[in-house]
Amino acid sequence: MQRLILHSDLNCFYAAVECLYDRSLKGKPVAVCGDPNKRHGIVLAKSYEAKAFGIHTGETVWQAKQKCPELILVPVHFERYKKYSKLVRDIYYEYTNFVEPYGLDEAYLNISKPDGDFNYALETARKINREIKEKLGLTVSIGVSFTKSFAKLGSDYKKPDGITVITPDNFKDIVWPLDVDRLMYVGNATRNKLEKLGITTIGMLANADERGIAENFGRNGLKARNRALGRDFEPVQDYVYKRKIKSVGNSVTLPYDIYEESDVDITLMVLAESVAHRLRENGARCNTIQIEIKEDVYYKASSQKKLRYATNVSDDIFRTAKKLFESRHTYGRPVRSIGIKVCELDFGETVQLSLDPEFKRSETQLKIDNMVEAVRNKYGYESIKRGIMLLNNELSEINPCADHTVYPGGFVQ
Repeated sequence: MQRLILHSDLNCFYAAVECLYDRSLKGKPVAVCGDPNKRHGIVLAKSYEAKAFGIHTGETVWQAKQKCPELILVPVHFERYKKYSKLVRDIYYEYTNFVEPYGLDEAYLNISKPDGDFNYALETARKINREIKEKLGLTVSIGVSFTKSFAKLGSDYKKPDGITVITPDNFKDIVWPLDVDRLMYVGNATRNKLEKLGITTIGMLANADERGIAENFGRNGLKARNRALGRDFEPVQDYVYKRKIKSVGNSVTLPYDIYEESDVDITLMVLAESVAHRLRENGARCNTIQIEIKEDVYYKASSQKKLRYATNVSDDIFRTAKKLFESRHTYGRPVRSIGIKVCELDFGETVQLSLDPEFKRSETQLKIDNMVEAVRNKYGYESIKRGIMLLNNELSEINPCADHTVYPGGFVQ
């Protein structure tokens, strides 16, 4: 059976969603960015009109404004993006259960079937493209191929609103002339090393000496060469699949330096809620909690603690994080950013019961977490706040749950 894989990539997703909420933005140079007054003044996304001025993701707002003085700055609204991401995925599931999300705006789909061919795959891609446009007002570029890596290249090949089919018969004509760093998992360091060997295109990598690639790059180099040759058999995971993550972390750069215990408490509670939420979402509990503190660009401190009981409760994480914070920091000194990370995760429904009062308190707090989450899911994150949040409205508005991403390690900013 011929493998038929789609990679669907929503065009300028954040900016496109903002245009849906404010129609006056359509057709204008728009940049979605953090608040420049709160140390988050970088471009997170931009419209194609902004891209035409040379504006790129990751640059500072002031640099972008120099390139395009009429650039319209829009604040981040992650709840909107999550909402539309789910609506798009619901459309994908109409065509296949084998949908593997790749961030909020990208996904792989396996639409293989015994009687399917590339004409069927192309027609399916056209239907998805049309349905997303008509139902949601968004555009999507889709790559159609027999491997995940070539499907990804296909979605990048024609933007915006394009569909590219890469088959076993035409991939050498389409893929091989492309720069080698267009291939999945070939980063800057690998590209630079390949260029020193005279390898600058995907085709040159495909035709490179296998032994030489192995000697210089090891197993990962051979995998990259196989992908260039179309020998990529990585499966698309179905929607019930969940990768066993190794850790969950979140950090925040504060809108201004904080000094007081109450402000630290608010920040730690917001982060603890975010991390606990993600643990429960992934069916996990943590056994170790870590904290990272930055006073300025030069000073950074971290500490960790092993727990007596595995937990996914906000209050447990908050209490331990506060003790760790106080072990490494003295109130009155500035705090620029704080991060919480949990690891040594346990998965599954089984919980070791105990008569320990701390365990019983934790179980009660878990019920509170679940009730708070139910209210927020129905009425929005701001609909319910813990009493501690009322001490500082600006800090309590930090909502890392909205833009939180789980990685197999490390903090998320």
